[in-house]
Amino acid sequence: MRSLLAATGTHPFIFVVGKGGVGKTTTAGAIALAAADAGDATHLITTDPAESLGDLFHMTLEKGRPTASPCSELLTLEAFDARSWGEAWLAPRRQALAEIMERGTWLDRVDVDGLLARTVPGVDEAMGALRIAQLARAQERGVIRRLVVDTAPTGHTLRLLDAGRSLGAWVDALRTMAQKADVVASALLHTPVRLREERVLDEVEEELDALERLLRMAAFVIVHRAGVVVRAETDRLAMRLRERGLQVTALVGVGGGTELPGGAGLELAVPFLEATTGCDGLRRVASAATAIAGAQAVPGSPNAGAGPAGRAARDAAAPTHEVGGRSDRTRPPAPSPGAPVAMDWPGAPGSGADWIRRSDWRVIWLAGKGGVGKSTCAAALAVGLARPVLLYSTDPAGSLGDLFGRTLGADAVAITPSLRVQQVAAESVFAEWVAAYRSEVERVFASLGLDHAAALDRRVIDSLLDVAPPGIDEIVSIDHILDSVEREETLVLDTAPTGHFLRLLEMPGLALEWTHALMRILLRAGVAGSLDALSERMLRFAKRLKRLRAMLTDPGHAAVFVVTLDEPMVWSETRRLRAALSATGIREAGVILNRARAVEPAAAERTVLAPDWSPPPAGVEALGSFFDSWVLV
Repeated sequence: MRSLLAATGTHPFIFVVGKGGVGKTTTAGAIALAAADAGDATHLITTDPAESLGDLFHMTLEKGRPTASPCSELLTLEAFDARSWGEAWLAPRRQALAEIMERGTWLDRVDVDGLLARTVPGVDEAMGALRIAQLARAQERGVIRRLVVDTAPTGHTLRLLDAGRSLGAWVDALRTMAQKADVVASALLHTPVRLREERVLDEVEEELDALERLLRMAAFVIVHRAGVVVRAETDRLAMRLRERGLQVTALVGVGGGTELPGGAGLELAVPFLEATTGCDGLRRVASAATAIAGAQAVPGSPNAGAGPAGRAARDAAAPTHEVGGRSDRTRPPAPSPGAPVAMDWPGAPGSGADWIRRSDWRVIWLAGKGGVGKSTCAAALAVGLARPVLLYSTDPAGSLGDLFGRTLGADAVAITPSLRVQQVAAESVFAEWVAAYRSEVERVFASLGLDHAAALDRRVIDSLLDVAPPGIDEIVSIDHILDSVEREETLVLDTAPTGHFLRLLEMPGLALEWTHALMRILLRAGVAGSLDALSERMLRFAKRLKRLRAMLTDPGHAAVFVVTLDEPMVWSETRRLRAALSATGIREAGVILNRARAVEPAAAERTVLAPDWSPPPAGVEALGSFFDSWVLV
């Protein structure tokens, strides 16, 4: 990692990003330890709610508590706890924010406290961004020299990077409420008044400014490995980062000759290593990482890594790259393209597929750590069910389109006569929802004849969606999956990685409470009766949320398969996910052990073995054959 540290020498902040399961945490750990070994006081924070940093360093790491690394006194580790940190962040600000909301809306304190608890951005991405901004100020004061951020998988990392925008909209909404209170107070006192509580909003804006400065100074390191799906997501991620004006400094992994759009400043190859955890393992990763000859270029150059030496090095390095996983060079060659690698276990091929086909589940979730093959297993299951299916990805960076060779979006795409596939499109669907809301508000207030106070009332009502609970856009966008179940389709849900899947399970209840609070505001403002279409829309949404929550957690008709791999760090997260699922009331159907070569007796009461398939299946025919090879043990 010396060349990487040299390339990022002027960047005190390093974000390690990429698709789930490519080795981000291992790479971030190796970079951070290398920086500490070089004499830099370094803080390594993971913002992934399903983090495995403690497993990586062979230690018990209490969430939310920065802890000295066992490897170096200059390295501090932190497993970020969004919920507890959000509560601590809100505590000294709660009174001021509640005062603004109470004076600027028509709610009493009880309603305000309830709404505030649900609308403050207290989940992973927004609170993670504020914590990173706080650490940036520590770096500016010289407390630390380098900050390394181990991020969640792609979709939710992009949300973290956009958190400044969403938090800014939240502050603007509260300022609108404060302005209304200012106008009322100024009219009563006959002198200009500004609520002293608005100082809290000034402080939040200062934090957002610090975050913006940090992102402009940060170096982004993209980790990837060989594979069609990984390559496609890596290319999209690089493009999205550059669209945001962020600097992609290095590409680590380099599998299959991937060349990023616009090039990377530095490309590194990390060979397969048997042990990549613990202090010695991470130092081996750092020392084994080598720059690709001919690949170094000025950041942003379209020819970075495109020379013959760079291509040859990529081709030579690609088969061995899988940080923390199994090396392709250790695998026996596949007997033929698109076939399972040879294996020996009890059970008949197809028995797993037959068991799943005989089930009467109406909703089937596939959950697990990033990179375990959830999307491939979900696609195979959907193809092989042999009944009408809607296959739906709730992952903002889903890869179902790559598996079927189709572009997916907000509308379902027919792949076969019995299979439709759809990708969550939270931003666009929620934007349409917001536009309809604001259009209705505009129509009603225009019909009333506005004076200045009424205009402020309209702005307050107009801004209420900016204080919606984080994640409500995802719930609005998947609300229509109820229609699929009503059409007698089986719903197969390809979920985001662990932490964000668990958050999604909480969202219908939170969104329902927020909807009720919003309706109370409209009623007390005296406009609910005039906003007929909007009121009806909100009531209909509330009813559908109740049905959605009931449907997704009905043990008689919904079940979850936990997808895992036979790797220690993956098993650790799988155990934590299964424990969390047991508290939700959702039925666990069993475990799918993907890329299997042997029976794992401790997997679950019901374990489906999905054999190691080479090359990885893609397309309807290959996915169907893959499903038919599953074995129930």
